[in-house]
Amino acid sequence: MEFNEFCKKFENGIILLEGKREIDVASQEKLTTIGKRLAEKMPNAIFRSGNADGSDYYFSLGVAAVNPKQLQVVTPFTNHRKKYNLAETVYALDSIDLVNEPDIVYHYRIFR
Repeated sequence: MEFNEFCKKFENGIILLEGKREIDVASQEKLTTIGKRLAEKMPNAIFRSGNADGSDYYFSLGVAAVNPKQLQVVTPFTNHRKKYNLAETVYALDSIDLVNEPDIVYHYRIFR
């Protein structure tokens, strides 16, 4: 899929970031650039990350440079890698009241 085609197709979507932790310096720069370009081209898109070290972080740098409101982070617990979190919106899984969110438990069981 071409860059412009991707941007048009997902311009109002939520893009989930997934990558690897160990990346070389050249890839770090490329990830930051592509994060920035996508955020500029897709101002209504949301980029969601697990706040992992490596590719998530460098891509997030690019998005946050354009608009940190486009970046959301889902963490396993409150303050997970807080020092490196560039997002304005953070969802900490340990703060979710599972008793009052039965859909989360339901979907977890389906995908497990």
